[in-house]
Amino acid sequence: MGKKQPKLVLRESAVADATREWAPGAFLEMGAGTGHMSQLFLDRGFTGIAYDLGEDSREMIRANFAPYGDRARVIDSQALIHQAISFRSSGSMAAICCDH
Repeated sequence: MGKKQPKLVLRESAVADATREWAPGAFLEMGAGTGHMSQLFLDRGFTGIAYDLGEDSREMIRANFAPYGDRARVIDSQALIHQAISFRSSGSMAAICCDH
């Protein structure tokens, strides 16, 4: 992997600062791209679900999530609505938006 772009370094730092006190729980990342931001949470013990519109992106995320086993899933548009409702009814949710 080459040198990280400054925008990515800033994004990672901002998310780490904003979530530093969060106990591991569950997350849903929308527009996950490669799943990189999700991996930051998975590395901290979270379990998560990532969604991206493109099948190529979802395949890349699946490959990147392989080391995390059943703690990480990738969903398609069919599963998205059900999963969003499930998160909403769980009683606790926080949101972080990262502009790519």
